[in-house]
Amino acid sequence: TRGFKDVEEFKELEKNIKNNIDFVIEHYNPNELLKLINSQSQKSENFDTTKGYGICEYNKLQANIYLQNGCTHNCSFCKSNYLKCELMDMPIEKVKRFIDEMDEEKVKYIQLRGLNLSQYGLGLYKESKLIELCEYIEGKDNIRHVELGGLAISDAIKLNFADRLKYLKKVDLINSSLESGSDRLLRLMNKGFTMEEFWDFYNKINSIDKKKFYLSIISGFPTETKDDILETIKVLKQVRPKLVNINTFLDSVYTPAHELEQLSEEEINEHTKIYTRSLRRNFIRHMVNLG
Repeated sequence: TRGFKDVEEFKELEKNIKNNIDFVIEHYNPNELLKLINSQSQKSENFDTTKGYGICEYNKLQANIYLQNGCTHNCSFCKSNYLKCELMDMPIEKVKRFIDEMDEEKVKYIQLRGLNLSQYGLGLYKESKLIELCEYIEGKDNIRHVELGGLAISDAIKLNFADRLKYLKKVDLINSSLESGSDRLLRLMNKGFTMEEFWDFYNKINSIDKKKFYLSIISGFPTETKDDILETIKVLKQVRPKLVNINTFLDSVYTPAHELEQLSEEEINEHTKIYTRSLRRNFIRHMVNLG
């Protein structure tokens, strides 16, 4: 009780601390802490607007609708892998009400966002509802542009999105994670698609109207070689995304990629420089995200 005027003051402080501490987790067990935080965050009712999903933020120019959370994939580098995040969806009728309101407000740009947007609906309805939602927006008078933020390519391929997506004129920007243009690395990443499948999907959705892309790639993934880099750059030059996010690889003991042969920090930096130099030469906008 040193530093306190009396014992009662110390007891009052102790009581306040106890009233504001929800859990005590050992410092050496971060995995358990993350699981606990995740389980508690999913107890929100009716998609409380203080949470990171199930909300709509908008102004007169743009609306962001966070309609999905969670992912069933097991990408070998993903740090949320071990959390086993439960799929969570905003009810489609609630999303449609948001869309109706945005159309009435004459908001022209809508961004649909999710951790794995392709899986929107799988948690609540056992089937994807994303394309149905996009088709609903297509019938609105004032909404002109739709961005899909967080579209998983593997699910989009598996669920045959291209056959309907190609007809949607308002869906003109797709934000997705390619990670690599190398089939060898895609297998190690457990991405769930090949480059042949990617090109088939890409060509189908662009067969009527050209879509723009934001693409993310990983620089310095374990075992990445100069040949892998060249394959990825070749893809980016053909797609010519509006933006390329270059994410430098950061190892984690909790991911399967940790078991692969790691590149040194110097090698990762070198690979990142190769990407940035090439994209700059080809006038492709890009940014580097560390870790």
